[in-house]
Amino acid sequence: MTRFRFKVWNLSSLDIGCGYTSGHIKKGEIGIDLERGLCDVLASAYYLPFRDFCFRKVIMSHILEHLVDCDKALTEVTRVLTRKGILEIEVPNPHNFGIFKDILLRKKGFYEASKDHIYAFGENELRNVLQKLNFEIIKLEYVNSSGAEEKLKKSWLFKRAVHKWIGLVFPEFKTAIRLECRKLNVSGRNL
Repeated sequence: MTRFRFKVWNLSSLDIGCGYTSGHIKKGEIGIDLERGLCDVLASAYYLPFRDFCFRKVIMSHILEHLVDCDKALTEVTRVLTRKGILEIEVPNPHNFGIFKDILLRKKGFYEASKDHIYAFGENELRNVLQKLNFEIIKLEYVNSSGAEEKLKKSWLFKRAVHKWIGLVFPEFKTAIRLECRKLNVSGRNL
C-alpha cells in the first residue's frame, strides 16, 4: 500500500477522531475519523496521511481510550507535529464523582464504561504513556466534559451546587482529564 500524503503547509491543528462534531470546522482545524461524519479526511490514528512536521497542534479528545495501540498512534502524532508542536489530550476520568455517587446510592452497575472503551487512563497512566514516548506535560487539569456540563446545566440547582462544591474541593472527581504536552528530543530537552 502506498502512502498518500496531503501537501499541507502552515496548517495549525489536526483533530483526530472528530466524529460528528463540528468544533474543528469552526476553529479551522482538519478533522480525521474512521467513519464519515463531519470529518475532512477518512483516516486512522495509526496511519496519518500527512507529511512529517506539518501541524502545530494535534487534538485527541476522548480517543485514546478507544485505541488498541496507543503507543503506535502517539508515535504517528509525534511524526506530524512540528518541533515545538503541542498535543492536547482529553480522556474520561475513571475516578470521577459520578462513580462514587453511584456507589453511595448503591446503584447496580455503577461504573459502566462505554462498551468500546479499551483502556481507562488515570493521571498516572497518562503520565507513564507520555513519558515513555518522550512527551513533557505542560498542563494537566481535571475538567467536566462538554456532555457532563450540558447535563449539569439542565439539573436542579441543588445538584449543580453540590457538583460545583465537589469540583472545588476535589477537582480530581471531575469527569475528564485534559492535558497539553510537547515532545522532547532524545536528550530530554524541548525540541
